[in-house]
Amino acid sequence: MALLSSTVAHDKPRQPPAGGGTPIEGSSPAASAADGVPAARFGLSPANTPAQNLTAMTKAFAAADSPKIRFAPGVYRLACGAFRAASAISLIGAGKTATTLQFEKGCQFNGDIFLWNSKSDVAVTDLTIDFNTPATPNKRINGLAFHAYSGDTDGLTIRNMRAINATSPVLVIAAAAAGGHRYTNIAITHNYVTLAEAAPTQNQCIALTTVNGAGKIPHAVVSYNICINTGIQVDGDYTQVVGNDISKFRFGTAIFAAFRSGKGITGETATNRFCRIEGNVMHDSPAGLDVNNVAAGGLENSCYQSVVKNNRAYNLGGAGFFNFAAGTSYIDNLAWNNGKQGPVGANSHLNQGGFALEDNFTESPAYSSQDVTLTGNKAWDDGAGTQRFGYVEFSDRVLHVTLKDNDFARSPVPLMPSPHGSMVAASPPQKK
Repeated sequence: MALLSSTVAHDKPRQPPAGGGTPIEGSSPAASAADGVPAARFGLSPANTPAQNLTAMTKAFAAADSPKIRFAPGVYRLACGAFRAASAISLIGAGKTATTLQFEKGCQFNGDIFLWNSKSDVAVTDLTIDFNTPATPNKRINGLAFHAYSGDTDGLTIRNMRAINATSPVLVIAAAAAGGHRYTNIAITHNYVTLAEAAPTQNQCIALTTVNGAGKIPHAVVSYNICINTGIQVDGDYTQVVGNDISKFRFGTAIFAAFRSGKGITGETATNRFCRIEGNVMHDSPAGLDVNNVAAGGLENSCYQSVVKNNRAYNLGGAGFFNFAAGTSYIDNLAWNNGKQGPVGANSHLNQGGFALEDNFTESPAYSSQDVTLTGNKAWDDGAGTQRFGYVEFSDRVLHVTLKDNDFARSPVPLMPSPHGSMVAASPPQKK
């Protein structure tokens, strides 16, 4: 579990790829070429050497007038280096596959690669950033870091771009708020993000964090992204996580709706609340445990009073849906052939559930799995023999759960005693 939240208009939840294969990259309309400053004005050119483009990019990031830097088509090779934005600099390409910023292979990055701190109205769109398989960082770093650490920050658009070939431990696209500040109007949509290879060390393709409640991130949108070898983390109020496709990761879960650490966390003091998690496809992670002893499951949800609807979780190392969040509704979700890891690791037999509910035992009402409703969900095992429970719960007290019109009957184990004295149920009575 890593510690790291408006309406999405006109979008429809994406269907899972046929046969569980890699989906086709989504896209949104390319940005208009009518405004912005040509990258050539700073000396950036596909004809340059990597060292020349490093010098030019450093000059561009030192600009004080918040330019929208517009890149013509081509591959802009970059020597190894890091960039700190002096103003609200935007990077606009000619298309997701038309413009590429490519680092030299094997760079050693020991800190954030691109960093914007408290810069409002920033956009990174319509290009590829190829990190080109850098050396393994000696600590977790950020590829593109957007912080609200020095003041309230409003406006971040990451759209229709590719960020590829990063190396774990890394948060490829990271937005954070701390110091009592707010980061508002974050939209991360229609992007394609990959690691060079999956890893059990901390990594996310997209990560939002309030730094354990040190800041606020309201109404963020994370939608229609494709993440391969790495998952998504969200943190904040009213986050929308819609239509994403996440696969082949080895760290954490496909979608991690973060919690606030400590005891006694309530709905008032939780940092992650009222999420809408809808239409996501989470699939094809391997067996195995990460650095936190966690199997690679689908959704780990600590978003208080969230709605989880029309998602699909299949062929995962851990549980399809793993819940701590109180007051949450699960509606019309599907989970099948999960639990490859078996009853080993931090979550024991819960790894083998389609839908798993647990009280996190920190005396925190927000994370108690109380007052959860499941309606119209389905869970089954097609013969893989790994997903033993359609529904499973684990607590040292009774969980007040409402189940209605779910289909868990095709799971092989009907009942199992809990070490804490409650019951673990695969097919409990349901309301009609």
